[in-house]
Amino acid sequence: MDGDLNPAEVLEFVLREPIEDRLANLLFLAIPVSSPLSPCLVRTMLIRRLASDLSFRSISERSLHSLEYLHHLHHRNDPSYTLRAAYCAVAVECTASFLRSGHSDDDGEFFSAVNRIWNCRIEDLVAAEEEETAGLVSDGLKRARREMEQAVVDSRVRDALKKRNTKEEALEILMIYLKEEILQMGPPFLMILADYCWDFYHKNQSFAVTGGRIDAVVQMVEVLE
Repeated sequence: MDGDLNPAEVLEFVLREPIEDRLANLLFLAIPVSSPLSPCLVRTMLIRRLASDLSFRSISERSLHSLEYLHHLHHRNDPSYTLRAAYCAVAVECTASFLRSGHSDDDGEFFSAVNRIWNCRIEDLVAAEEEETAGLVSDGLKRARREMEQAVVDSRVRDALKKRNTKEEALEILMIYLKEEILQMGPPFLMILADYCWDFYHKNQSFAVTGGRIDAVVQMVEVLE
């Protein structure tokens, strides 16, 4: 039997663990994973990135891109309503945040964001009704787009948008979406294997295991070789 652990499965397990981003990045560079990356690993990486955004309370257009990629990977034929809501809320925050930046040209940056995000990026989604990305377009997204267009020409709409806590709205729905996505994914294969090996060693007194669950996996592999 080939006792080698699949590097992609090891990396997926690592990225699902509550370790610091710096350490996760170092391990990502150190673990030799072949290209192309598996959809499951890419999904894990994107969720890890969004979870990091959430922990740092940082919503950006990078978050928007991660949500688009997750939809492309796993929800083209099975639209997630929570993903749609998260995408809309993140897009709104990515735009409205410029009204609160404190820069002298807040309105100019806001207008630029409306053009970049809503007139270009989301316009392409709306226009692609029959394409894969159409699943991200919701009634809420269309309403938000109209609100952004009105805000460009009406300072009262901009003021109302500035007073809204769009960041908290985005963080809240993003947290709900991530919980849903992680639950749908289930535990990584290595965690299932680790739990099995851990239980096996503790039920069989003839085997002695030191360390934690991953040590149990390593020892099990050595026995099977």
